Amino acid sequence: MTNKVLPKEYNILRILHPDAFKRFGSLEELMMQFPFSGRKNLDFVKEELEMKRCLLWAVQSDDKKAVGYILCNPNYPHYNSESKTGFYIIERFVDPEHRRKGVCFMMVSIATNYAKKEFRKKCAFEEVSLWNNEGIITSHKLGFYEIGQEKRGNEIYSIRKKSLIR
Repeated sequence: MTNKVLPKEYNILRILHPDAFKRFGSLEELMMQFPFSGRKNLDFVKEELEMKRCLLWAVQSDDKKAVGYILCNPNYPHYNSESKTGFYIIERFVDPEHRRKGVCFMMVSIATNYAKKEFRKKCAFEEVSLWNNEGIITSHKLGFYEIGQEKRGNEIYSIRKKSLIR
């Protein structure tokens, strides 16, 4: 995994409250593009933010357009974690026009460093649909490795883990 620096034309911001969506009109639109959620709106995400059960970072371009985001649950009950709770990356998504520029790497780096510092987490987890080949490759490049698979409905997910200690 190479060290990348977020290009100057991007800015990453932590979204602390659902009201912040008003300032990032394009963030809602971008989050609705995430192909694996099946959601009709962002009410659940906004509620989780308000209750402080989730963390959200958004990446903006120079023109203030949302081009990426990462949504995490810092205390997700996970059977593969020593503490039985893990730092779980629920979703990570970058607009296709802004991929291969280090945006995803920086989002995951910021989120996992926060997990390590603020929550003293030793590992992070994510799930990637097996048919999402680009997502599997990106997950591997980000330092995640498969620890199992899980079938839900017609989908099979790769359960992936990343160590946060060196």
